[in-house]
Amino acid sequence: MNRTQRIRQSADGALDRWQVRAEAIESQFDASKDQAMEKVEASKQAYLNTIDKTKAGIAQSKTLADAEKQRLQAKLDEARVQVALGKAETAEELNKQREALKIELANVEKEIDAELAAFDNEVDETLDQMARDLVQAADALDAEMDAAAAKLEALKAKTSADVNANVAEVKSNVAAFKAKIDAKRKDASASVREFDSEFNQGWNQIISAFKNLK
Repeated sequence: MNRTQRIRQSADGALDRWQVRAEAIESQFDASKDQAMEKVEASKQAYLNTIDKTKAGIAQSKTLADAEKQRLQAKLDEARVQVALGKAETAEELNKQREALKIELANVEKEIDAELAAFDNEVDETLDQMARDLVQAADALDAEMDAAAAKLEALKAKTSADVNANVAEVKSNVAAFKAKIDAKRKDASASVREFDSEFNQGWNQIISAFKNLK
């Protein structure tokens, strides 16, 4: 199994993904439309910063040959172009952009894994950290876009005051969601496949409730 695959399929990796989603939706509770979009743009910039950091790490790697370094850096530049695309203004535009980015960044991870496949059995903390950074930054960006799109949906027919006044139940659900994440972290016997499905169902309920605040 390749580096980013190992991270994504590990228990900690899966729980980290759900944790960042819970934190992203929490950050949107009291946000205005402009603030919601600012959070998305900040997450995009964070991903771009991760690309720069990763490229620097690749350049310093003693494991990779120059040709491999150049190919990896070129793939990261492809991701940079996609992430830097225009700013969305509506929930529909944001969801469309998010889906396109998910596909693009997943492809970048697959291509990086393919490039690094020959080194999967080698201990190289630089390459391991590169993979962790990219996975975490991609998950954080996807979570922020998902949460912001839900916020824009909630604001479609309501004012910020209306939404904020009726968010208590969703806050309670998110708190319970985070508590369950903490519990799973302490349960060494937890099955990634089982709890990932469980969290996905819980997350869909939270997002749906947030979009449809009355």
